[in-house]
Amino acid sequence: MKGTSSCNTCSPDLVPAAGTVSNSSFTQLIMPNLGVPLRAHWVVTDLTDLPGDWYPRRSDWQNVLVQQTFPQLSGADCSIDQQKQDEEKRVVQVLQNVTLTQKIRSFALNELPFGLWIAKPECSNALASVPKVAQYTGDAKPKWMSRTNPDPNSPVYTELPGAAVFNMICTNCHGPHADSHGRLADNLMTMTGGSVRVANLQDGLFGPLAGGGANRVRVFGNTANGLGITADDMASRYLAWMALGGTSAKIPPSLLNIVGNTQVLGVTRKTSQFESATATSANMLATAQELCRYVLPMSGGHNLVPFDPATGSFSYDASALIATNGDAELWQNLCSIDNPPPIRAISAQDWTAAPAVAFVNYTFTGMYRSAGYPPNTPVGDQNGNVAASLQVGNTMPWCIIRPTDTSRAAIADKYVVDHAVGGGPLPFCPTSLLTGGHQMLQDSGTDATNHDLEDWATRGAINAGLAVVLYLDQVVAHGLQPKPAYDHCELIGN
Repeated sequence: MKGTSSCNTCSPDLVPAAGTVSNSSFTQLIMPNLGVPLRAHWVVTDLTDLPGDWYPRRSDWQNVLVQQTFPQLSGADCSIDQQKQDEEKRVVQVLQNVTLTQKIRSFALNELPFGLWIAKPECSNALASVPKVAQYTGDAKPKWMSRTNPDPNSPVYTELPGAAVFNMICTNCHGPHADSHGRLADNLMTMTGGSVRVANLQDGLFGPLAGGGANRVRVFGNTANGLGITADDMASRYLAWMALGGTSAKIPPSLLNIVGNTQVLGVTRKTSQFESATATSANMLATAQELCRYVLPMSGGHNLVPFDPATGSFSYDASALIATNGDAELWQNLCSIDNPPPIRAISAQDWTAAPAVAFVNYTFTGMYRSAGYPPNTPVGDQNGNVAASLQVGNTMPWCIIRPTDTSRAAIADKYVVDHAVGGGPLPFCPTSLLTGGHQMLQDSGTDATNHDLEDWATRGAINAGLAVVLYLDQVVAHGLQPKPAYDHCELIGN
């Protein structure tokens, strides 16, 4: 990695932090920490962009994204900033090979069955042409329908993946039309004393309005040509970088809590007992990064998560992913595009209990690089099926670790045959996978040498950013109207 930097001599902040105003002898704290400016302060509240051509807020974007050269750090919090910059460097490194491939385009530009419309009496005509639950059968039937068993005549709410991500994370500040007029934009400007202004994506990165993305070509075109990629590829890297560490904006925790508690079709994520999947900074794709960790699942200790070979999925009881609508399947698929998912090696807690080994008794014991899986070797998938070999599109590949103890191995051999799927036994993990140095490890700090799992989650979060890019391009450059929320069917067609 290029551009390694260290903190310069830390200098004090120009304006004292809240809670540090004392008397002349510095023995008594006069003003408590109120979380607001402690002196007269004029607040700029005009969200209008200055006239003229748009340019990125980070004028050094070429140094960082192309040369991987990072600025020197200074200030009272330079040790904290150094840690953030180290994380930023790893994001930039992952971005080096990212482009808008046909796989991400195909996925992002096709609507998914995401949940159900709330049918209101006045919407009967509008919902008549909407697909119904009964129309989704076979492989086209999403798992959330099997879990919730909705009425076959219920109208299905479909949504573009990028729109789903944008509405979960971005719309609070950027607004439904990405024009910086979200419900929190004014509050953010006021609470930060005018220092943080929401970016107008409509007239900026994706503008000018109905201009076919001319800003992206003008700003990123020459650099992109030199790298053999498109201006849209370079712009996508820029957006992902800014949303995963590139911005220095500081958002008040109260506003971040609102963003983090955004419901998904009326359902709140489970976060109270587990690692937070909410936004923790202005780097909004950190939320997507955390949700990709749950896809692995890495959060909460992946070796403690029960796994069900019959459905090819883990338990959602300890997960921030939502299984009762399209959320879990969205992230499982989105995080895995151009990002080969690891092989989940599972084992039974007690093979002597066979044939009664159940869902709760299977746990992950390791994750392995998909490149280490031998060709033409059976493997499980996300639907609980057994495929003849590992193929693209298998978002939850898994195999069972055969016990080394002779008596338990005999029980396992019988068990995988007795529970055969499609005429084939459940797959054992190849010995070459387990012993060939293919294991993917979780980070143990900034000095860790194996960042495979964290880099996988980062790449998945970048995919979320790419999906947003493709969605907003449709909205700004091609006139796509954002779909009404699932609970506002009366707005269909307006």
